[in-house]
Amino acid sequence: MAAVGAAAAGTGLALTHGSSAGQNLDARSDFGVFRSLPPSAPPAEVASSPSLSRGEIAQTRVLGVGLGRFHSRLFIYPANDNRNVCFGLVAASPTDHGMVYCYSPGNPSAPPEVAGEHFSVVAPESASGGTVGVQLFGVVDDDVVRARVQVRGEWRPVHLADNGFYLDLPGVSYEQMGRFEATLRDGTSQLHDIQTGSRIG
Repeated sequence: MAAVGAAAAGTGLALTHGSSAGQNLDARSDFGVFRSLPPSAPPAEVASSPSLSRGEIAQTRVLGVGLGRFHSRLFIYPANDNRNVCFGLVAASPTDHGMVYCYSPGNPSAPPEVAGEHFSVVAPESASGGTVGVQLFGVVDDDVVRARVQVRGEWRPVHLADNGFYLDLPGVSYEQMGRFEATLRDGTSQLHDIQTGSRIG
Protein backbone atom coordinates (compact mmCIF):
# COMPACT_ATOMS: atom_id res chain seq x y z
CA MET A 1 0.00 0.00 0.00
CA ALA A 2 1.11 3.53 -0.61
CA ALA A 3 0.68 4.74 2.92
CA VAL A 4 -0.57 3.21 6.11
CA GLY A 5 -1.90 4.51 9.39
CA ALA A 6 -1.46 1.99 12.19
CA ALA A 7 -4.17 0.73 14.49
CA ALA A 8 -4.25 2.09 17.99
CA ALA A 9 -6.17 1.15 21.07
CA GLY A 10 -6.87 3.57 23.83
CA THR A 11 -4.65 6.57 23.91
CA GLY A 12 -4.52 7.69 20.29
CA LEU A 13 -4.12 6.99 16.62
CA ALA A 14 -0.83 6.49 14.83
CA LEU A 15 -0.88 8.51 11.62
CA THR A 16 1.55 7.95 8.77
CA HIS A 17 1.38 9.78 5.46
CA GLY A 18 3.36 9.52 2.28
CA SER A 19 3.02 8.47 -1.31
CA SER A 20 4.94 7.82 -4.48
CA ALA A 21 2.04 9.21 -6.53
CA GLY A 22 2.67 11.92 -9.07
CA GLN A 23 2.36 15.59 -8.17
CA ASN A 24 -0.79 16.02 -10.29
CA LEU A 25 -2.82 13.25 -8.64
CA ASP A 26 -5.80 14.55 -6.65
CA ALA A 27 -7.05 11.62 -4.59
CA ARG A 28 -10.23 13.52 -3.68
CA SER A 29 -11.59 13.47 -7.22
CA ASP A 30 -13.36 10.09 -6.93
CA PHE A 31 -15.07 10.94 -3.63
CA GLY A 32 -18.19 13.08 -3.93
CA VAL A 33 -18.30 13.70 -0.18
CA PHE A 34 -15.60 16.33 -0.57
CA ARG A 35 -18.13 18.28 -2.66
CA SER A 36 -21.46 17.24 -1.11
CA LEU A 37 -20.79 17.20 2.65
CA PRO A 38 -19.73 20.16 4.77
CA PRO A 39 -16.35 20.07 6.51
CA SER A 40 -16.39 18.69 10.04
CA ALA A 41 -14.13 19.05 13.02
CA PRO A 42 -11.65 16.16 12.88
CA PRO A 43 -10.97 13.85 15.83
CA ALA A 44 -8.42 15.34 18.20
CA GLU A 45 -5.89 12.68 17.21
CA VAL A 46 -6.05 13.83 13.59
CA ALA A 47 -6.08 17.54 14.42
CA SER A 48 -2.88 17.18 16.46
CA SER A 49 -0.95 15.28 13.80
CA PRO A 50 2.23 17.19 12.91
CA SER A 51 2.28 15.60 9.44
CA LEU A 52 -0.96 17.31 8.33
CA SER A 53 -1.45 20.87 7.19
CA ARG A 54 -4.25 23.01 8.55
CA GLY A 55 -5.78 22.99 5.05
CA GLU A 56 -5.92 19.19 4.95
CA ILE A 57 -7.43 18.96 8.42
CA ALA A 58 -10.09 21.50 7.40
CA GLN A 59 -11.24 19.12 4.64
CA THR A 60 -12.31 16.36 7.06
CA ARG A 61 -15.73 14.89 6.29
CA VAL A 62 -17.67 12.71 8.74
CA LEU A 63 -19.25 9.70 6.99
CA GLY A 64 -21.07 8.17 9.96
CA VAL A 65 -21.62 8.63 13.69
CA GLY A 66 -22.74 6.36 16.54
CA LEU A 67 -21.57 3.26 14.68
CA GLY A 68 -21.50 -0.19 16.26
CA ARG A 69 -20.68 -1.31 19.78
CA PHE A 70 -18.25 1.54 20.36
CA HIS A 71 -20.52 4.30 18.97
CA SER A 72 -17.73 5.18 16.59
CA ARG A 73 -17.29 7.98 14.10
CA LEU A 74 -16.15 7.22 10.53
CA PHE A 75 -14.31 10.04 8.77
CA ILE A 76 -12.24 10.83 5.68
CA TYR A 77 -9.67 13.52 4.85
CA PRO A 78 -6.95 14.20 2.27
CA ALA A 79 -3.24 14.16 3.04
CA ASN A 80 0.13 14.59 1.34
CA ASP A 81 -0.97 17.59 -0.75
CA ASN A 82 -4.21 15.78 -1.70
CA ARG A 83 -2.33 12.79 -3.17
CA ASN A 84 -3.57 10.52 -0.39
CA VAL A 85 -6.95 9.85 1.14
CA CYS A 86 -7.11 8.78 4.76
CA PHE A 87 -10.11 7.27 6.47
CA GLY A 88 -10.51 6.32 10.07
CA LEU A 89 -12.74 5.06 12.82
CA VAL A 90 -12.65 6.62 16.28
CA ALA A 91 -14.70 5.27 19.19
CA ALA A 92 -16.74 7.53 21.45
CA SER A 93 -14.53 6.57 24.39
CA PRO A 94 -10.79 7.21 24.10
CA THR A 95 -10.19 3.87 25.86
CA ASP A 96 -11.74 1.94 22.96
CA HIS A 97 -10.17 0.98 19.66
CA GLY A 98 -9.50 3.28 16.73
CA MET A 99 -7.65 3.15 13.44
CA VAL A 100 -6.65 5.36 10.52
CA TYR A 101 -5.59 4.06 7.11
CA CYS A 102 -4.13 6.10 4.25
CA TYR A 103 -3.75 5.18 0.59
CA SER A 104 -3.50 6.71 -2.89
CA PRO A 105 -6.61 5.98 -4.96
CA GLY A 106 -5.96 6.21 -8.68
CA ASN A 107 -2.20 6.01 -8.19
CA PRO A 108 -0.66 4.42 -11.32
CA SER A 109 2.28 3.32 -9.17
CA ALA A 110 0.09 1.37 -6.72
CA PRO A 111 1.26 -2.14 -5.87
CA PRO A 112 -0.28 -4.79 -8.15
CA GLU A 113 -2.10 -6.33 -5.18
CA VAL A 114 -4.45 -3.33 -4.99
CA ALA A 115 -3.96 -1.53 -8.31
CA GLY A 116 -7.23 -0.45 -9.87
CA GLU A 117 -9.41 -1.13 -6.85
CA HIS A 118 -12.24 1.39 -6.49
CA PHE A 119 -12.38 1.00 -2.71
CA SER A 120 -10.27 0.47 0.37
CA VAL A 121 -11.36 -1.91 3.13
CA VAL A 122 -9.95 -2.84 6.53
CA ALA A 123 -11.21 -5.33 9.09
CA PRO A 124 -9.36 -4.95 12.38
CA GLU A 125 -10.08 -7.42 15.17
CA SER A 126 -10.34 -6.28 18.76
CA ALA A 127 -11.34 -7.68 22.14
CA SER A 128 -13.68 -5.80 24.44
CA GLY A 129 -15.21 -7.12 27.61
CA GLY A 130 -13.81 -10.54 26.83
CA THR A 131 -15.53 -10.67 23.42
CA VAL A 132 -13.58 -10.76 20.18
CA GLY A 133 -15.05 -8.96 17.20
CA VAL A 134 -14.27 -7.40 13.84
CA GLN A 135 -15.21 -3.95 12.65
CA LEU A 136 -15.26 -3.87 8.85
CA PHE A 137 -15.03 -0.35 7.42
CA GLY A 138 -13.65 1.66 4.56
CA VAL A 139 -14.40 3.95 1.65
CA VAL A 140 -15.57 3.49 -1.93
CA ASP A 141 -15.25 5.57 -5.09
CA ASP A 142 -18.34 7.31 -6.46
CA ASP A 143 -18.86 4.59 -9.07
CA VAL A 144 -19.30 1.76 -6.54
CA VAL A 145 -23.02 0.99 -6.32
CA ARG A 146 -23.09 -2.15 -4.18
CA ALA A 147 -20.86 -4.14 -1.82
CA ARG A 148 -20.89 -7.35 0.16
CA VAL A 149 -18.50 -9.35 2.35
CA GLN A 150 -17.96 -13.00 3.21
CA VAL A 151 -18.24 -13.77 6.93
CA ARG A 152 -17.82 -17.41 7.99
CA GLY A 153 -18.29 -18.38 4.36
CA GLU A 154 -21.63 -16.57 4.00
CA TRP A 155 -22.14 -13.38 1.98
CA ARG A 156 -23.50 -10.35 3.87
CA PRO A 157 -24.58 -7.07 2.30
CA VAL A 158 -22.57 -3.96 3.18
CA HIS A 159 -24.52 -0.71 3.33
CA LEU A 160 -22.86 2.17 1.45
CA ALA A 161 -23.47 5.80 2.40
CA ASP A 162 -21.52 8.96 1.57
CA ASN A 163 -18.55 7.03 0.11
CA GLY A 164 -18.20 5.04 3.33
CA PHE A 165 -19.28 1.78 4.91
CA TYR A 166 -19.21 0.11 8.31
CA LEU A 167 -20.23 -3.32 9.58
CA ASP A 168 -19.92 -4.35 13.22
CA LEU A 169 -19.30 -8.09 13.67
CA PRO A 170 -19.14 -8.99 17.38
CA GLY A 171 -18.15 -12.59 17.99
CA VAL A 172 -16.41 -12.84 14.60
CA SER A 173 -12.65 -13.32 14.43
CA TYR A 174 -10.40 -11.96 11.70
CA GLU A 175 -9.70 -15.51 10.50
CA GLN A 176 -13.43 -15.86 9.71
CA MET A 177 -13.36 -12.98 7.23
CA GLY A 178 -13.23 -13.87 3.54
CA ARG A 179 -13.68 -11.73 0.44
CA PHE A 180 -14.99 -8.21 -0.07
CA GLU A 181 -16.81 -7.55 -3.34
CA ALA A 182 -17.63 -4.16 -4.85
CA THR A 183 -19.93 -3.81 -7.85
CA LEU A 184 -19.31 -0.81 -10.09
CA ARG A 185 -21.83 1.27 -11.99
CA ASP A 186 -20.87 -0.43 -15.26
CA GLY A 187 -21.87 -3.82 -13.82
CA THR A 188 -18.36 -5.16 -13.28
CA SER A 189 -17.26 -6.47 -9.89
CA GLN A 190 -13.98 -6.29 -8.02
CA LEU A 191 -13.00 -8.92 -5.43
CA HIS A 192 -10.55 -8.38 -2.58
CA ASP A 193 -9.22 -11.06 -0.23
CA ILE A 194 -9.30 -9.58 3.27
CA GLN A 195 -6.85 -12.19 4.59
CA THR A 196 -4.12 -11.44 2.06
CA GLY A 197 -4.98 -7.78 1.40
CA SER A 198 -4.88 -8.47 -2.33
CA ARG A 199 -7.16 -8.07 -5.31
CA ILE A 200 -8.53 -11.30 -6.80
CA GLY A 201 -8.58 -11.52 -10.57
